[in-house]
Amino acid sequence: MKKIIILLVLPFILPSCFDEKAAPGFMNETVWGSNILGTAVRDGVEYSYMEIHTLTFSDKTFIHLLDRKETERKDGTSYKDAIKEEIEGTYVLDYPEITMTENGQKIAGTLSPDGVLIVDKWYDQSLIFIKKKIQK
Repeated sequence: MKKIIILLVLPFILPSCFDEKAAPGFMNETVWGSNILGTAVRDGVEYSYMEIHTLTFSDKTFIHLLDRKETERKDGTSYKDAIKEEIEGTYVLDYPEITMTENGQKIAGTLSPDGVLIVDKWYDQSLIFIKKKIQK
């Protein structure tokens, strides 16, 4: 009877033994990237765009680089610079959740142990960032 009780309780005990915690300074000096391709309509004209988002984290701050390029129309083949922004923000990490504040706007994200950061509703869409490197 004891074996049956242990087998029934074991699945509830084991996950709590392996709760993942982030090491202090986990985000320091890391660089994350996300690329987006899409189409949009402006003034009745459809065009293509490409966005490259880069996040570089330090102790409690981050820098968000946005590089957006657009074609003149949907079937255009050459992209032209449209937006280049460098925005500084702050973040709070409560692993696996991260809350970033940029220009007074709070953005929630979730980190995975395999180097993926999913950010909810940034620029009206979710962005998936891949950890690119650790700066030295």
